[in-house]
Amino acid sequence: MKKILSLIALLVVTLTAFAATTSEKIIPDGTQPNGGTITPKAITVDWATQKIVANVDLTKCLEGTNEQIFAISTNSADIANWEQDSGSTLHFFYRQKFTEWGSTTTDVHKFAVQYRYKGDSGATNRFYEVKDISNCTIVMDKNGVTIDGTLVFEASLMPQLYKEGANQLYFGSLRGDHPYATYKSVELVTEGGSTPGETATYEFTSNVETVYWKEIAEDDYLDFHQYVKDAKLQLVKELDGTYTATLKDVVVGEDRVSLGDIVIAGLKATENAGTLQIDVPESTIKISAPGSPYDGKSMSIKGGMIDATPAADADSKGSASVKLTILVGNGDMISYEFSDDVYVPNIYNFTSNAYVKAGDEVTNFENAQAVLTEYMEDVYMVKFKKLTLGTKTEDFTIENLNLKPTKDEDGNITFTTSDTSGFWNDADETELNFTDFSASVKVGENGFEGFVCKFTTENGQFVYGEKAETPDPDQPDEKYPVSFDKTALNTSAHGRMLNSFSLQQAGKEKQTKSVKTSKAAYEDHTADEPFTVEAGSELTASFDYTGEWMHSFVYIDFDNDGDFSYTEGQWDQTGTDLVAFSFYSLDSNPKNDTSGYNSVGDELTGDARNTYVAPSFKAPAKAGEYRIRFKFDWNCILPGGSSTILEDGGGVWDATLKVVEPVVDGISTINVEAANGEAQLFTVDGVKLSKLQKGLNIVRTADGKVKKVLVK
Repeated sequence: MKKILSLIALLVVTLTAFAATTSEKIIPDGTQPNGGTITPKAITVDWATQKIVANVDLTKCLEGTNEQIFAISTNSADIANWEQDSGSTLHFFYRQKFTEWGSTTTDVHKFAVQYRYKGDSGATNRFYEVKDISNCTIVMDKNGVTIDGTLVFEASLMPQLYKEGANQLYFGSLRGDHPYATYKSVELVTEGGSTPGETATYEFTSNVETVYWKEIAEDDYLDFHQYVKDAKLQLVKELDGTYTATLKDVVVGEDRVSLGDIVIAGLKATENAGTLQIDVPESTIKISAPGSPYDGKSMSIKGGMIDATPAADADSKGSASVKLTILVGNGDMISYEFSDDVYVPNIYNFTSNAYVKAGDEVTNFENAQAVLTEYMEDVYMVKFKKLTLGTKTEDFTIENLNLKPTKDEDGNITFTTSDTSGFWNDADETELNFTDFSASVKVGENGFEGFVCKFTTENGQFVYGEKAETPDPDQPDEKYPVSFDKTALNTSAHGRMLNSFSLQQAGKEKQTKSVKTSKAAYEDHTADEPFTVEAGSELTASFDYTGEWMHSFVYIDFDNDGDFSYTEGQWDQTGTDLVAFSFYSLDSNPKNDTSGYNSVGDELTGDARNTYVAPSFKAPAKAGEYRIRFKFDWNCILPGGSSTILEDGGGVWDATLKVVEPVVDGISTINVEAANGEAQLFTVDGVKLSKLQKGLNIVRTADGKVKKVLVK
């Protein structure tokens, strides 16, 4: 299993500017928030020698909204506020096609430049009509604000923003309707002279765990854990030597509530041998997270610490850790940890048949759900959802530290347990003892698959992941079933029918099979020429279909067990046989299809639901022959089809997928990936290598996949 990637830090230092004209990017050229926000960025400006120059394209701004293109403030928190708590802010609002703000004609495009400061009873406004909305230039210099060469707002009216010497300011967009403008460029331009002092920006990437402690009674809490991979931390050294810490995109609680960016300013750091040590004092923060129930609310930081070792240069790595305690204000509490000690759990969901055998009596369960969680490296637990044993039905857990994994050379895992017991997830966590136990899981292309578990109690035996009974020889279990008579025709009154279906490997020619019988609801093409693709290649299914308002689904039987696995109620089908689909509402029984997702998680609503174009997917990683199924249906992931598939004009078509090894010389590529840290190489005995050696090598790529490479 892949270890958590080490922290990566990017160091950007802005030193004293020289007399020649220079410029510094405030945000990247071409930034397009598309209705999002621009996080406040600290900038130091000496108006005697510097100016802010923004060139924007306003053509994509919405009509009838007051979009905040940006704001300049003396306070990182007040940049989002209308009533200023302690700072002073200059807002640049823009609105397309309206007759307000002093306009007397229609279709006017206008800026309202509004200045606010603490204690001000009302905004000071200046308006400007934009002539060319595709190319508007805003300059803020020692004279004030100029738009397209016209002085709009005099500097003398904004004394709090125009102090002598260095001004510590913030640039961003958080208030009002968020912008759809395109920022061609936003720069801090220095025209001679020098900028005193030194600032620095350090950015770190690591994993985060937030725990939301919800108070349910005095001194009694429920805890909800959230994990985020590759979270961001920014430390900015300000001109006065203090630091501003920004925790990016914080989410908390069982509903993953957003707190947006948490900004903590005025921090004092102890610098020792290249390391920053910051004790975070008690302070109050204001939440800016539009759409969140916490937007605009205040929270109290009760203390914490930030340790950071910035990178020595752009080519080396740095590290950081953060631990904070935050009070919500209603008795609830949040703990926040950013560090390399945070392990993001890997969760694998399985749906399979199961049975309970008591004496000669067997009770079968279809689509039983199990959740296997690696919540620390090589530390697992498994939970069976709504397991029925005897008269008891409840979630059932086999716990963590007692569940011991053993891996074979292919990465497949066998589990044993020394405790020989599990427990019901009831109020008393009632234990259930085993007389024997075994479990295993295979490593597939998309993670774990084929989970099997057996245990025996004094009352009987539970088996998960295998057929419930020995089949009657006269009535064998049907493999690859469908929900209708395989000889039936679709009965759609709308003329819907499939003419052909195709499969194409990226960079290769499309392979197509024509439907043999018009309006056939099922056809078996497995005896025909197979679809031939290379192992691990990117595949795309396509269809020649007459009609509209239908969806496509593609399945591959990875373990060739005669059945196609899937997981009901979620778009992420990782670890199942459902590899691609064009639409699924997560609630298809009944068919609540007002909105849904495709197989890569894109949300689809309205007319966008009218699509049978499914995203691409990966071929199996191992060479061999597999059953592949193409299904047309309406909002249903059942491999055999919905109850209305015939009248909707759908159907099922099976074929053979032949997977061959790619013919490439990948040795040099693998060695380069290893040199760049994108892969790890080992001998079969587990000794780490710097490059491939003769004989059998084990290669673990950056995405966690493991394969064998033979060098002759």
